[in-house]
Order: sequence, then structure tokens, then C-alpha cells
Amino acid sequence: MLQIIRRVAQLQSPPMPIGTSDFSPVRAFPGGYGEVSVNLSSDCGIEQLVNFLADLSSQKELLAVTSLQLGAAHPKKKTMAVRIAISGITPKRLAPERKQEVAF
Repeated sequence: MLQIIRRVAQLQSPPMPIGTSDFSPVRAFPGGYGEVSVNLSSDCGIEQLVNFLADLSSQKELLAVTSLQLGAAHPKKKTMAVRIAISGITPKRLAPERKQEVAF
């Protein structure tokens, strides 16, 4: 998933820089699937962000932005700090099994 995101970011003109990235634990998703989430940070222009999100949504893989936080970074350069959470769907075999609750 991170490879797809980095590829889409590099295809932007100019390329969108991806800073730190971290994965959240895989969670069970209804319908026999799992959900993988990655959090990214970047400093980019608004046009880069809009084009990145449009290109990301046109990928054949099922990816969705689940959280987007914006902040000012460099007003003279007209860039902003961006924190994005992107989720993707995986086969259930990659998701952890739900543990049965124990009654006392």
C-alpha cells in the first residue's frame, strides 16, 4: 500500500514529498476482509494535494482517505503541513482473528 501511495506521490508535477509514515494495526472489516491504515505527513501546495487525492482515487486498488488534517507550513512558499490517513482493504487471511470473550 505504501508503494502505491509513494508511486502516486512521485507522479505529481512537481513530485509530492512524503515525510514520515506509520501503519496502524490491521483490523477486521465487515464482509470477510481486513482494513490496513497508513498515516503520512507531507509539506505541499494545495494543488499538489488535490491532484494527489484525485490520482489516488483513480487507482485500481481500493484505497480511501479516512482522515485529513491541514496546517500552515511556509506562507511565503504557499505550502502547508498535511497529515493524511489512508485505508485499504485486504483479504481476511491478513487480518487478525477476533478473540472470544471469556465470561467469568
